[in-house]
Formats: sequence, C-alpha cells, structure tokens
Amino acid sequence: MWGIKQFVQQRKLLLKMIFSYLIVSFILIGIFSFLVVDKVTGNLTDDIFDSVETMNNQSFNTANVLLSSTYNYFSSVYIGNEHIINGLYGEQFSVLDSYRINQYLIDLKAANPLIESIYIYNFENDAVFSSETMLQTVDDFYDQDMTQIIKNTNTSKLGIFIPRHLTALKSDLKIDKNLISLVYSKYATKEIVDSTFVVNLDQQTLQNLVTKGIGNESLQSMIINEEGTVISHSDPSLINQNWGSEAHIKKVIQSKFGKGELREEIDGKSYLISYMKADSLGWSFIGMAEINSLLTKVDKLKQFIVWLTFIFIAIAALTVLFSIRLIYTPIHRLIKRMGSSLGELREGAQLNEYEFLTKSFQHLESKVSDLQHNISGYKPARRKELLTFVVKGGYVPHVHDKQLSELGIRFKGDQFQVCMLRLDNYEQHFGRMDLMDVSLIKYAAANIAEEIIAGQLQAAVFDDQDDGIVMLLHWSAESEITQQAILKMIQDVQASISSYLKISVTAAVGSVVHTIEEIPHSWNLTYHASRYRLIYGHHAFITSEDIRANEQQEHEYPIAFEKAITDSLKMGEREKLEQAIGDFFQELKGYPYDEIMFFLSQLCGSMIRIFKGMLNEEDLMYNGISALPEKIRKQETIEQMEVEFQAVCEQIMERRDQNSSQKNVKVVLIITDLIQQEYTNPNLSVEGLAEQVGLSTNYARKIFKDHTGKSITQYVTDYRFEKAKQLLLETDHLAGTICEMIGLTSKNHFYAAFKKYTGKSPIHFRKEYQLIDKLKDIQTQEG
Repeated sequence: MWGIKQFVQQRKLLLKMIFSYLIVSFILIGIFSFLVVDKVTGNLTDDIFDSVETMNNQSFNTANVLLSSTYNYFSSVYIGNEHIINGLYGEQFSVLDSYRINQYLIDLKAANPLIESIYIYNFENDAVFSSETMLQTVDDFYDQDMTQIIKNTNTSKLGIFIPRHLTALKSDLKIDKNLISLVYSKYATKEIVDSTFVVNLDQQTLQNLVTKGIGNESLQSMIINEEGTVISHSDPSLINQNWGSEAHIKKVIQSKFGKGELREEIDGKSYLISYMKADSLGWSFIGMAEINSLLTKVDKLKQFIVWLTFIFIAIAALTVLFSIRLIYTPIHRLIKRMGSSLGELREGAQLNEYEFLTKSFQHLESKVSDLQHNISGYKPARRKELLTFVVKGGYVPHVHDKQLSELGIRFKGDQFQVCMLRLDNYEQHFGRMDLMDVSLIKYAAANIAEEIIAGQLQAAVFDDQDDGIVMLLHWSAESEITQQAILKMIQDVQASISSYLKISVTAAVGSVVHTIEEIPHSWNLTYHASRYRLIYGHHAFITSEDIRANEQQEHEYPIAFEKAITDSLKMGEREKLEQAIGDFFQELKGYPYDEIMFFLSQLCGSMIRIFKGMLNEEDLMYNGISALPEKIRKQETIEQMEVEFQAVCEQIMERRDQNSSQKNVKVVLIITDLIQQEYTNPNLSVEGLAEQVGLSTNYARKIFKDHTGKSITQYVTDYRFEKAKQLLLETDHLAGTICEMIGLTSKNHFYAAFKKYTGKSPIHFRKEYQLIDKLKDIQTQEG
C-alpha cells in the first residue's frame, strides 16, 4: 500500500495528464458517437433496402432460368419424342403402348421436382394420357378444368404460362392445388381443338425454389402477371387472387421501366416495393418490405449508441470526482460481466485482464462470423439442389460451375459413376417416423458411405426423395482404382450401414461415364437397376450389367398361370390357388421390370373383373378392391407382392363363402319345397330343379348335399316312399295306383324299391299295420 501511495505522490502531474486525456477522450467519444449514429444507421438502412432488391433480383433470375429451361426442354420433348408424338396423334393404342406412354410421363415428372403432372390430350381418338392415371377418355379425365380451357379458350391469349387452381377427385383422392400450366398445341384457338401436350408446374414448389423460404410479415415476395393475378406469393393463400385494382400493383403494371422501386402507404404501413419485369414471361417480380419492421434493429442500434454514450460520459464524470484508481473500475466490471459467459477461456491458463479481453473478443468475433456464414449459406440445401441438377439433368456449366465451386464441390477427375442406396421396407419401418427422424437416419448412412469411400475416391453424397441416397463418385483415369475395388467399397458401405444402423439397404450401381454432361446417363441406369430390387430382394447389390440379361427379350403374358388362378379362385380351392399364385409370380422373376409391372397391372385388372362376378358392389368397396393395383405397386419385392395378392384373394374367397353360405340355405329350402310340391310328377329331375333355382346341376347337388347330408335324388326317393307309406295306411288304393300317385311309372320298380326301403312289400306293409291296429282295438275293448 505504501508503495502505491508513494507512486501516486511522485507522479501527480503524470496522473493528472492521464486523467485529463481520459476526460477529453470520453467527451470526444460522446461527440463522435452522435456523429456516427446517422452514418452507421444510414448505411444499415441502405443495406437493408439493397437486400430487398437483391432478393427480388435473385427471385427473378431463378424463376427466369427455371421456367425458361422448363419451357424449352418440354418444347423439345413435344416435337421430338416418339412416345409424346404417338400419344398425341396415334390412332390405336395397345395396352403395352399405353403403358409405355404413361411410364414415360411418370419418368418425365420424376426427373423435375417442379413438375406436378403431365397430360397428353388426343381429342381425335378421345384419349388422355397422364402421369397420374392410366389411359382415360376425355370426358372421364379427372382434370376437367384443363379440358375446358383447351376446348373453350384461345390458349395463345393466356400466355405461355397459365396460372390456375385445380380442385378435382382422382381415384377418390381430393386434389386441391395451385398450378401453372404450359400448353403445347399446333392450333391455339377454340374453333380448332387439336391434340395437346400439357405440363403442370406446382406453384408452391416454384415459390420455394424462387424465394428459398423468404417470406414473413415484414418481407414478402410475389410474382404477378399483366392482369395483376398473383402467380406466386410467400403466402400460399393469396395465389391466384387478382390484385390488379391495388394502387401499388397498378403502378408496377403501368410502369414503362424494366425495374424500379416505390415507397407506398398500404393499410397504414409504409412499404418499400422493388420490382422487375420479365418481358419473355409477361410477369412482374415484386419484393415488398415493411420499412418500420425492417428498421427495428436500426432503431435499437441508435438507442444503444445513445445510451452507451451517456454511460461513458457518466463514467467520465465519476472518474473526475473520485480518483484515477477508479479508471480501472469499468474495465473490471466488464471483465466480471463477461466472465459468467466466457469464463471457460481462462480454464487451464492464467491470463491477465488484457489477454482475457483480447481472447474474449476474438471468440465473439469468431461466433458472429460463423453465424453470418451459416445464415448466408444454407449450404446443405444448396448443395443438394446443385448435385441434383448434375446427377438428374438440368446442369448448365456456366451457371452452375461457380456455385459448385463456392460450395467446395470440385470434379477433379474424368471418371464418373452414380450409385444409389435405397432403404428397404421403407413404408413399414420408416413411413410412421417423422421426417426429421428419417433424415437423421439417411444422414448417418450418408456419413458412413463418405467415410468408407473418401480414402480412395472423391464422393458427393446426398439424400434423394423418399428412400434414396445418391452417391456421385469421381476419380482420375490415371489412378490405379479398379471397378472391382469400387464395387467392393459399395458392398462395404452396405455391410457397415447394416451393422451400425441396424437397417437393410439395397445398392444399385450405374455405368462409368467420362464427362459431367453424361452423368445423368449413369443415373438413369442406376435408378433402373435399383428398381430390380423387385426381383433380387432386399439387401441386394445390383449393377446395370446384372439386369441386361432380363432386358434381352420380350415375353408373352403368362395366360395359363392366370387361368389357373381364376379357376381355383372360382372353385374356392385354396391350396390350388396358393400354388397357382406362386407359379405366376415365380414366372415373372425372369422378366424385365417394365414387363413385370405391366403384367401385374393386367393380372390385377383381370382379378378385379373376376371379383366383380363374385361379390356385390358394396362388398367390393368395403374390401377396397379398386385399390388392388396400387397395393401391389407399393410393394418393394416380388415376394411381398405375392403375399399381398394372396391375402386379397383369400379375403375375397372368405367373403364370397360367407355370402354363399347364407344364399345356399335359401336355395336348399326352395328345392325341398319344389320337391314336396312336384313329387307326383314322373318327370321330376335334378336338372329341372337346378334350372328352376338358377344353378348348374353339379353346384345344386353340392350345396344340397352340404346342407342336408343327402343327395337330391335320395331326398326325392325318401319323400316319395314316405308318402307311399302314408297312402298305404290311410287309403284303400291299390299299390299300383299309389305308385302312380307318388310319381313313379314302373310298378315293378315301385315294388322292388319299396321293399328295399321298408324291408317289406307294399301289401305286406299294409297288412302288418292293419293287424297291429286290430290288436290295439281288441286290447282297448278288453281293457
């Protein structure tokens, strides 16, 4: 303490100078703070407004590329693809032709996430092909909204892209979607209705791609057409509404400039409106920012600087009043305040106050930098989007190369190969999980794949829709890696995923290609190979080479096996039915995938016709028979398809047997009534009785025997001889007369059959019972 006092006493002038400079510094800081507020907050305001314009530019560029490339691509498909041309102008369509056209439309839709559905109208032959349904007539097609647009509207006046809202029923499933439709037709007038090719884009998907999630109460993005109709909006409920009457929308539409900015008062709030016009589309891209909400942070910054200035001035005043030793107090307080949240920086090291402050601010700076980097990047989503373009098509070198480089994706080699992992039993095991849980499982599987492959190859791994994980491998031809080694790595990935994650995956491998532009070819082979999980089963390893043998020749539909199924189904022979179904599906295992799916559709169609003959409409609806093809298509392996098909057939037979049992009881009662009414008819026969109840002779015999334990002939015989016994005892008719009365024509046959039935001849039977009656009378009299 004495040393400190001595130091102060000896250096009073120095301390006063320091104290004076500190006071001046604080005053200057205060003045400087007030001067900086306007400059800093002004720059922040400009940056915020620039971000609105940048957002709108990005939306414009993204939409322009997406829509232009989509329109150009489908234009080339419309005029140059044999399936499309056949669908548009073909006159007759076999079942296989229809299937191929439908499958091609499904593949077109699957290749582009922006596509909601694709139609082909062939008005000349009253046919509509769709990626959503099988071949239908124009009047039966579920999208009657588009049908009426084509028939009754000059589509050329509606523009290239037609926004519309579709509400319809498709296979008992309600559709409620906002769409943007592209209509390709040689004639675009309502006087001439020509074959038409229609591509429907999902407006919500377009909005997501264009804005990438931008949109809240203070920042909105929208696209409008020349009439003011909302094509896309951050709020999906506003899509297809007409805002042409709104003042700010009118100004944008009537503006002669390609882009610009407006400041408007809307509902008592001030908005900054940035717009750009796309002449090729006839649309305007508008970004609206609620100024007061966006400037909230700026206002808070102003308040913070003002308050901080007053705090510093107050600290300076206190410093003048107390002493120079209090100069250290603010620093001490700051360290104490930061110590609670950043105290871990001192663990394991003895830092002085200056070092601690230095490291603390470096740590905070690093955190802020990381936060800004993550917010601006959205790297995983952008990475997946760009890799999807590269693998599945849509890659544009000059557009995407820079974006790939920014994300750290560089294709250094000249050898490329696409592989795919598919989660087995996806619906059963993963269908009930949250999307987040499924994503985590796929993320873990992708990490395992990258770790195994990364030692020898470059790999870009990303999750595909539903059950898929795509691996894009690339390496240099100069490397010593062999195809056998690559296949072994993929098998190791399979085994590791099974071991660590306890799930089964099927692996599919495409061919090796040598340019980035050829990668979609490898992907197509990979995807096609993955579909052969249907034959090879779960946890299979399938290469594009493996399936070539199945693709070499076409096969005839196994009609004999179908007949065996239908015959055993009709007869209710369960063991034969099970064997016939097993034979049919076993036969399909040697067929190409497309033929398998086509023949299964044909089998389901045949079975539905058979089921309609076995059950009424109510029972068919209750058992969901119309959904049989969809149930079969959802199965992943042919064994699962067989089990599902077998279960449906068992269900139908059980229901048929229940109905038949109730019906047969009534039929047996009718037959017994007919016998009791017509037993006197000599011409009474089993065939005649069966005809009267509307059954075949054999089936009538079967159900009668099942319910009475007797054949119809035996029942008729028993009933006639019981009547003969009654007539012999109650009347004096001769036996020959009684023979005729019970419907028999041969007396000799009557005598012989009666004796066999009762053990006595008719005369003996009558006398015996007459004697018994007399004895009873004598006993009665004696008694």
